[in-house]
Amino acid sequence: MVKIVDIGKVNANNADMFLKKKMDEVGMAASELAHKLKVSPVTVHRWLNTSRKVSPEQAIEISKIIQCDPTEILFPTKKLDTIELHSYAEDYIVKKLHKKNYRNIIIPGGFYTPQTKAVQFYAPGREAHNEIHLFERSGVSSYDYDGFSEDAINSTCYIEPTEKAKKHGCRVLVALIEIDKSQTTFRLNLLHPETKKPMSKISTNVDPRDIKIAAPRKMTFFESYNKYTPNKIPSNKINPFK
Repeated sequence: MVKIVDIGKVNANNADMFLKKKMDEVGMAASELAHKLKVSPVTVHRWLNTSRKVSPEQAIEISKIIQCDPTEILFPTKKLDTIELHSYAEDYIVKKLHKKNYRNIIIPGGFYTPQTKAVQFYAPGREAHNEIHLFERSGVSSYDYDGFSEDAINSTCYIEPTEKAKKHGCRVLVALIEIDKSQTTFRLNLLHPETKKPMSKISTNVDPRDIKIAAPRKMTFFESYNKYTPNKIPSNKINPFK
């Protein structure tokens, strides 16, 4: 659904940015990490200011402390600031845009990975009309992005079914994922984000193995952010998504 069109400002120090981000997420100061690793605080500061690289052995020890894959420290996914929008959602059902309406979207407020899913909402007359939502799983590389992840529970997510599930009528959609507590086995309910009711008759008692991608929503913005976008947002009187 998302195609790389311009990697733009790819951060040359991705490994250091990833380490800073993970330390912030777990609330760990450089001095604390240094103490746990039994290294000098100067060493950690050098990792963070890019004057020294993290060795594979050090990455393994760090990953145990901040709970991540060591390869993410050594080879983090490159981040993008521009993607090409291919999808829209009408009442939270995700569909493909007409090819003539594909367009480059500049992402505000930071960088996103090639696996990020971008969806524009079509809801004429409503405040959210033309709003763009970005969905992204955290802490995973392109090698293990597929499959259901528990970080999607109780989150509004971009949900893509497996090919097998598609044959049984499952569709790509945006839905709130909750655990189906009426079942003795681990099953899910896919709910309408606004009404909190099942998206369809087959949106309850869902086997997680039937979900190919479940990416939580990370941010929303309007295309007006893209002041250099050559085409203006179409009028509500015209359906740009068909």
